Amino acid sequence: MRDDEQNLSEKVGNLYLVLQPIVNAVDCSGCEILDFEVLLREKSTNEFPLLTFQAIIDNDESNAIYMKWFENEIKKIYSFLPKKNLDINLDPQQLLLSSTWIFLKNISEFCHQIKIEITETPSKLLEGRKIINKQTLLRIKKFGYTVAFDDVDTGENNLQFVINNINYIDRIKLSLPFFRKESCREIWSLLKKWKTFADLHNLELIVEGVSNKKLSCELSKYKFNFQQGYYWSCPKRFYNFLERD
Repeated sequence: MRDDEQNLSEKVGNLYLVLQPIVNAVDCSGCEILDFEVLLREKSTNEFPLLTFQAIIDNDESNAIYMKWFENEIKKIYSFLPKKNLDINLDPQQLLLSSTWIFLKNISEFCHQIKIEITETPSKLLEGRKIINKQTLLRIKKFGYTVAFDDVDTGENNLQFVINNINYIDRIKLSLPFFRKESCREIWSLLKKWKTFADLHNLELIVEGVSNKKLSCELSKYKFNFQQGYYWSCPKRFYNFLERD
């Protein structure tokens, strides 16, 4: 094994996955778990390993090592939690790499329980290229997956971008922390506009960043029942969610 491959393998070995529930909050004190978002963490920091991840997806060779590890981890989760639905994040850059498509094929046995969540974060190698288009999304859906857009109304994932791909997506997600600088009135106006849009096009709308009971109750009051955030659960290792029935 070359030194660079060994170094990358060591970095991947320092990674682990956590799950965070996405819930249907019938009211602010009780909920039904819809699915779990799969989040990447680094053992040394217990945070998302941004620099490591950027290095991994820089080329197909390094991405292949990571995707093989990720495939094994997803299959491990399903060996313990066979009934659960998962949301798997993919950076647009990864959809330029053949190893990502091999990964999607290799876990397609679980396709009806998996949503592919396309992140908003622009990647340095994309240089403005619109890799997320109808052809790319249709290719994902041909495997049987449903598709979500993360952090809509920020960066590349704006309203026009969502409209352009409306026939190929099933869920959109709004992250409240992105709108901290806005006034409360502006945030609620934005949320209501996106809810009207989602209802019109039969899309699920998830509100991320629900951090306390008061916020959850206010969202539920206006029928924003699909929620995610630390109020409902912090991200945890999969064995914390083992089925006990």
